[in-house]
Amino acid sequence: MSVKDLTDDIAVVPASGLNRLYRLLNTIDFSVTNVNAADVVDVLAVPSNTCVKDVFVVVNTPEGSTATATVNDYTTSPAYISSVNINSLGTTQDSLTKGRTYTQQHNLHFVPANNLANANVTFIAFCEDLNDN
Repeated sequence: MSVKDLTDDIAVVPASGLNRLYRLLNTIDFSVTNVNAADVVDVLAVPSNTCVKDVFVVVNTPEGSTATATVNDYTTSPAYISSVNINSLGTTQDSLTKGRTYTQQHNLHFVPANNLANANVTFIAFCEDLNDN
């Protein structure tokens, strides 16, 4: 198992005034960056003082063989998404109802149960900025 940071220094849309909601988005082409089963792939960097309201995984290109994965943060149970099918086009939404708050910068992780060499996947988190200013 290895840890791969594919957050790619994604910029956060700044929140100001009453508009404190934003989205993090990262698309990873696993045909360019292969990962092995049980690798930990950092996919979204959540800024400090943020509430993650919802997490989605969108499979743009299926893997082509059996492939599932987990999306989690490794600090809280349950996972955001415990088993997403990477071999089927479509969107999977987390099953959490209240979201999670992070007081320090934290990464969301994608942990495949199978090797990935073909899939193209988009990761989305809807967030709320909890900072005072």
